[in-house]
Amino acid sequence: MPSVVNAILDTRRAGVLLHPTSLPSGDFGSDTERFLDFMNAAGLSVWQMLPLGPTHADRSPYHCLSVHAMSPGLVSLGRLVERGWLKQAPADEAGRLWLHQLQLTVTDFVK
Repeated sequence: MPSVVNAILDTRRAGVLLHPTSLPSGDFGSDTERFLDFMNAAGLSVWQMLPLGPTHADRSPYHCLSVHAMSPGLVSLGRLVERGWLKQAPADEAGRLWLHQLQLTVTDFVK
């Protein structure tokens, strides 16, 4: 019986390496959907990305605070409001402050 891995590897695929912070919004917001639509139209089926964990002060995706967490800066606050999971999107500056506080909380937890 052929394995699932072999079935996946039977088809030649093309893709792109792009970290979500390289998208115009810098997070998993509406630009992500546009990027996936572009990939589909171009016949690309693999999206490879660098690690998504919260980073240290050097901001290197390879120097993450946790292998199990995602960087809070990748969360699209606007998308959470659209889906009704967040009552009101914080103003831009307040949103950055909220994400910074969350980043500090994660940093303190990991220490």
